[in-house]
Amino acid sequence: MRYVVYLMLVANLVYFAWNMFPGSTGGDLYSALPPVPDSAKPLVTLKEMQQQSAASSETGAIEMLTANKPPSAGMSVCQALGPFAIVDEVKAVTARLDKLGLQPRQRIAEVQKENGYWVYVPPMERAAALEIARKLDENGDGDYFIGRDNLVSLGAFKNIARAELRLRQVRKLELGAILEARFRTHDAYWLEFRKNPDAERELSAIMGKHPQLQLNELACF
Repeated sequence: MRYVVYLMLVANLVYFAWNMFPGSTGGDLYSALPPVPDSAKPLVTLKEMQQQSAASSETGAIEMLTANKPPSAGMSVCQALGPFAIVDEVKAVTARLDKLGLQPRQRIAEVQKENGYWVYVPPMERAAALEIARKLDENGDGDYFIGRDNLVSLGAFKNIARAELRLRQVRKLELGAILEARFRTHDAYWLEFRKNPDAERELSAIMGKHPQLQLNELACF
């Protein structure tokens, strides 16, 4: 009988609470609670603590490595001396650098050097090229020839002034001629070696004897 009384008491309490707060929601009840103190710390699981500890250790190691040795530290600096156009000069300078312990490495590069000027009419149909030849012949100008793809060459010149004079002459005939620089490809030699402050005086002497040379810095790989 005593247990029945207890059950009825609990049921009355539940019914009383239901009638007192019929419109309350979970959010309303949560907002009614007292604020959490600032000094309170959130609950963290053991797994979360281990992950945070590992991330903190890794970040600290990276920061220490960066502070002690920046990314650019330790990278060797090399130098390139050139360009040399004559093989004998390369051999002579190589011998001087060998005595300094630089052990230069030779590198060959192709370069283009201006080699005069050319006046010509670009490629065209065969009939158009023959018409240009006819105009030149009528003006007593035989300094031309018809080349591949019916290109009409009007002369090659070492001097720009003479090339421009020729261009003015043929333009009077409205041939559509153009002037273009000519280039010759040749090998150029460079000597590459690790930078050494003790060699600066010798390098200055070499460049004084060969003013066409350049001394460039580059990263060693």
